[in-house]
Amino acid sequence: MIRIQGFDIIEQLFCDDRLSVFRAGRQSDRKTVLLKIPSDPIYSRLVENEYQICNRLHPDTTLFPISVHSHHRSKILVLSDTSARPLDLHRMKALPLNRCLELLTQMSHLIKTVHDQGIVHNRLNPGCLWIDPEYR
Repeated sequence: MIRIQGFDIIEQLFCDDRLSVFRAGRQSDRKTVLLKIPSDPIYSRLVENEYQICNRLHPDTTLFPISVHSHHRSKILVLSDTSARPLDLHRMKALPLNRCLELLTQMSHLIKTVHDQGIVHNRLNPGCLWIDPEYR
């Protein structure tokens, strides 16, 4: 498992060809946070851009960025942890139709809110749509 100074990795939540996302405990205050880590230092610019863009959004529309940390020759984005999980981790579980429609409505509203602010997400996929598993 990856080691990041100042954090205790709890679990890996997402991984693609560019980024990995981990849930971690921050050692300084024991709060749980998410760490978005580029797979290669050339993708560090992605996390720096995401930090700048997401800071312009309302915290309810995104996993809110807390800070950017240096790690070796790369940057790590630290995000608030809402206990949400990527939608692709929920794919194996059947959801009732009304729950699916509620989620789709909420996601459509959030994507519209982001687009209304002039932001276009160019890699929208189930790994970057996060939902709260406790949502009723």
